[in-house]
Amino acid sequence: MKFVEDKFYRRDKHEYQLESNKDFLDWLKISLGSGIVYDSYIHLSDMEGLIDSLNNFYHIKYPDFLLEDIPNNPWGERIRNSKDLDINLTVPGMILRLPWKEAILMNCPYCRNYTEYEIGRGVHKSWLGLDLYDKRNRQERYGILFEPENGTVIISSIKSFEDHNLVEILDYLKLHPSYLDYHELEEVVDKNLFEIELRHRLLQLTALKILYTSSNPRVGYKRAKKFIEEMNNELGLLLSTEEIDRAYRRYEYDEKFFSRAFTSVARVGFATIPKGPKVLKMSTEKRIYTD
Repeated sequence: MKFVEDKFYRRDKHEYQLESNKDFLDWLKISLGSGIVYDSYIHLSDMEGLIDSLNNFYHIKYPDFLLEDIPNNPWGERIRNSKDLDINLTVPGMILRLPWKEAILMNCPYCRNYTEYEIGRGVHKSWLGLDLYDKRNRQERYGILFEPENGTVIISSIKSFEDHNLVEILDYLKLHPSYLDYHELEEVVDKNLFEIELRHRLLQLTALKILYTSSNPRVGYKRAKKFIEEMNNELGLLLSTEEIDRAYRRYEYDEKFFSRAFTSVARVGFATIPKGPKVLKMSTEKRIYTD
């Protein structure tokens, strides 16, 4: 029923348009105001760009005819049986195809200063580094080099830190106060936690955009569910389907309600409906929508 679909799409608050999403902007302002040292080259436009890229990708990966329940549809069968349709493209494979700023938002690397270190015979590798400082002598520093992807310490002036995660080291230093000033380490860990929360919020908004920009609610819901399931399974995330579930349940309720209503009217018959006074039709501009 077209008008039920229209009602569904009118409920779209366009929260994925970040510049007008007050809740998101307030959270971002409070987070950055709390002392998070964030990359100045990442802008709101890059965050919206990530949402758009993921939305476009899932529309391409799962075309309508792959999700529609239309029996004996020759075009749908042709797509489903095509050898050129690659639905096995993984989420990590998709991230590799993103613009680099959007890929950073997805990967949430531990960032600091790039340092080149020599391993073995002439083999070089770039890691990220930070320093711990001696409170008694600020000139004395203890370097830590770590993998950007997971924060695992590779080489450190304090050998016992090697092979441990930065979060584990920070927790240890907080529980065992010493002469070490670890403010740089704390900045790196706090920034990474912020980026993980930022990614979570952007991906939840992406699911909403996938839902509301699809050709119909049923296809949009299936596509958005696949998005969340694949992000959780392949990246180990904890995205929730609660918001899209709630929106789609409301659509199903409206569909069933109006279907029953029209069935009842058809059963009674329009000829038996008593004539009432003439009612002036309201223009589209003057209609009042209650939802």
